[in-house]
Amino acid sequence: SNLTIAVDAGHGEPWNGARTTSGVKEQDLNKDMAEHLKKVLESKGAKVILTRPGTENVDMDQRKAAALEGGADILISIHCNAGGSPSAAKGTSTYYRHLSQRPLSVYILESILEMDVNNFGNIGNFNFSLNQPTEYLTVLVETLFLSSPEDSAKILDKRFRDEMMDRVAWGLEKFLASVPGSDAKFAVVFAAIGITFEESEFFVSEFRRTGAIDRTVLFSNLANDPAVERISTPRMALTAAEYLAFEKDMHVLVIMTDITNYAEALREVSAAKKEVPGRRGFPGYLYTDLAQMYERAGRQLGKKGSITLIPI
Repeated sequence: SNLTIAVDAGHGEPWNGARTTSGVKEQDLNKDMAEHLKKVLESKGAKVILTRPGTENVDMDQRKAAALEGGADILISIHCNAGGSPSAAKGTSTYYRHLSQRPLSVYILESILEMDVNNFGNIGNFNFSLNQPTEYLTVLVETLFLSSPEDSAKILDKRFRDEMMDRVAWGLEKFLASVPGSDAKFAVVFAAIGITFEESEFFVSEFRRTGAIDRTVLFSNLANDPAVERISTPRMALTAAEYLAFEKDMHVLVIMTDITNYAEALREVSAAKKEVPGRRGFPGYLYTDLAQMYERAGRQLGKKGSITLIPI
């Protein structure tokens, strides 16, 4: 519940996809299964987006945009397979592009395989357009082979199609239950270090668009702010992260940009203090200074929270 799931019915007029041995269009079967999956997911409390709500084909970029703009957490694309020898090529398969998407695809495949279907495999690094986004998890489900008389007879049975989609939802539930710390609290700490106003606004607008702004702490030092503030900004950000992680038991992602601006501010302050310069005018303790910040990431013994640091 409380998740947003994009359900994609493959193909659409005039791109009908494959056909069963009796001539039924793949796009119609995909649409029927997508609509049933939508009902099942909504009954469990999810918000569902149909990327192809009608019979007409929708461009891949529009499908991805619908998922992204709708705030999708997961996208499930429903298709039917075809090709190869009608007697040999049959069964169900799931596909993913990025390794982080594999567990979801495996859970869904294993759930469907409890039915009377062959295992056509779980395939990774698959170059399908809807598998490419990284803003949300995606999986391509190739239900059965329409070119196989055996599979074709099964997929034409409405009850069989509905059960397949029930099992897709079941696989999704099992995947979500397996996610470590699925009940954990998360926060983002963002430190802008000497960046332009336009760059800062880009990050803030992205946080707002994705909904992350509600759990984000922002520290902003812009390009026209004093250099000494640039040095203190990442330390204040890390102090806030430590409070959230080790006092409030949250998992905190700290993003710092731009570390080059931080190093140049350190050089400027070092020169003003008339310290002996090191390589390229930077102070000799530059690497030690950076290490002192980076070592504040991680976990503490006996504490539930953690800090992940991404310096850019």
